[in-house]
Amino acid sequence: MLVTTAFFYFGKVKNQSPFSTQWWQGKSLWILLPAILVFIAGKWHDLALPLFWDELGVYGRGILYMVDHGPGLLPSALPPELSRGHPLLFYFLFSLVGWISDFSLPLLHGMALVVTAGLFFAVYFTGKKYWGEWAGLGGALLLMVNPAIFAQASLILPEMMLSLFCFLALFAFFENRFRWYFALGALAMMTKESAIVLPAAMAAFALLTARGQRIRHILVAVSPLAVFALFLLIQRMQNGWWFFPYHVELISFDPEKIGEKLGRILNFIFVEQGRIASAILLSLGLIAFLALVVRKTSDFHPLSLLLGIFFLGWLGFSVLNFYMDRYYLTFFPVIGVFAGAGLKEMGQALGKWKITAIIPLAIALILPLFQFSTPKFRYDVDINYRQLIHVQTETTHFLEKEVKPGELFFANFPLYNGFLDHRYGYMETEGGFKPTVVYSDTLRIAAIFQPPLDAAYTIKIAPEKEIRRFEDGYAKAIIYWLRNE
Repeated sequence: MLVTTAFFYFGKVKNQSPFSTQWWQGKSLWILLPAILVFIAGKWHDLALPLFWDELGVYGRGILYMVDHGPGLLPSALPPELSRGHPLLFYFLFSLVGWISDFSLPLLHGMALVVTAGLFFAVYFTGKKYWGEWAGLGGALLLMVNPAIFAQASLILPEMMLSLFCFLALFAFFENRFRWYFALGALAMMTKESAIVLPAAMAAFALLTARGQRIRHILVAVSPLAVFALFLLIQRMQNGWWFFPYHVELISFDPEKIGEKLGRILNFIFVEQGRIASAILLSLGLIAFLALVVRKTSDFHPLSLLLGIFFLGWLGFSVLNFYMDRYYLTFFPVIGVFAGAGLKEMGQALGKWKITAIIPLAIALILPLFQFSTPKFRYDVDINYRQLIHVQTETTHFLEKEVKPGELFFANFPLYNGFLDHRYGYMETEGGFKPTVVYSDTLRIAAIFQPPLDAAYTIKIAPEKEIRRFEDGYAKAIIYWLRNE
């Protein structure tokens, strides 16, 4: 929990030890800590799972490449098809654990789970410091029951780490811990380029709130950009481009596409997977706050302004870029803090009836629990990715026995990638297989995995040639014998 320890350190008050018992006072911790343990227990089985989807296609492959060829932070440390032009801190940190552990999937997934637990603590302590311990607890619990967070918690993907670094950097800047802000902001930007929103949001906040030292605060706000700019300059020199060309092509300023993505993003973060209850909780908190403002018993907290600017900045960045659900996980810690603050405002507005504020919180905590599993494919924000892994594992084991040594056979993604290295967790043997993603009816065996549906739609094989089928929920693999010996 090194990063959480750092959170304690720069969040301390003057002349207070980083490990002061003030941090650990309060009955709410007797709920938070067991809740985190239950969360970890729920994810424990997932630590040993093989790599899934983008883990298998990009991030896990990149980490394994660094394990085999040496970790590095410069663009040349990874081939562009693996780095996708992203900064390499995530790959670097996980490759160190992979190198030490001989690419142990339980340890790598466990590292991702530790990062997620750090985010829970960060939201809890932020809410506790500014709105009270029960507000902090409410925000942290809302994260824990979020189906997208639960699914992502142990996956070897950069979004949870990015969310943690961004959230801690926000807190550091608000606390005027500028050295910590520079370090955490740089870590965020070296995790993924979308963190460019962070210095822009901090600069806007400084412009609105800093008095007398506005220029200094703005310069501090944009300081992490220097680290990112250096990375981009080196990337331009080594790869010949600033940003991965394919990603640049996906940016769109078309108003129609922006509107469509805005609707999808807001629907994902405020409605889907039972999060409509959290949206109602936020609305009730806002109403309570406005009522208290009218009665002149509450004031607008400047941290809310900072978080709001960051939220809007991330939203603006998101609608211009490629849509993918997990890219919006960074919204949820901010929403958690807002929800916790809303709980306090509701309690204050209700007076002696403040205990009734627990009712909307309970609904917001319970409703998502019924949305953890859905019958449709949601990539990596639904725990049903386990079904796909199960089918891929069974299919791989069957093909290992059916395919002759050195024989070329067709397998689409993600089945194809699982045969590239036994360390990805699918093969029982150590390799020697020759899968191809180029279909030909001259091959003896073809395996079509769904999802994705591209091969299923474009490749037509007579049903009587099917020799084996594996299914689990939405996931399906069909194996065909195209020709006789």
